[in-house]
Amino acid sequence: MSDWFIRAQALTMTKAHEERIAPLLGIANSARHLGYDEPEIIFSDDPVKDKRLLESVFPSIAAGLTPVAVAHGLDPFTLALGLTPLFLSTSELVEASLAPFV
Repeated sequence: MSDWFIRAQALTMTKAHEERIAPLLGIANSARHLGYDEPEIIFSDDPVKDKRLLESVFPSIAAGLTPVAVAHGLDPFTLALGLTPLFLSTSELVEASLAPFV
């Protein structure tokens, strides 16, 4: 894209992807019709859940991505067998868990 940008906001009643795909497809079709390139970056409040939807509408955002580990010459991280990741939901839990090591 040049110095002109297409900005759009799709307001929907729910977070269901079925409700959001039509406005996104409309944005993609308008951009193509007006001769704009597909976007290189998109912002989302929940990128993990929206990834497949956004990449299906705008394939350009997935083009040329390199995993962080590969980009820095690192081997992919693999969790040792028998270990289960634990997700701590608050900063207090993180601090309490790390306190014995500090």
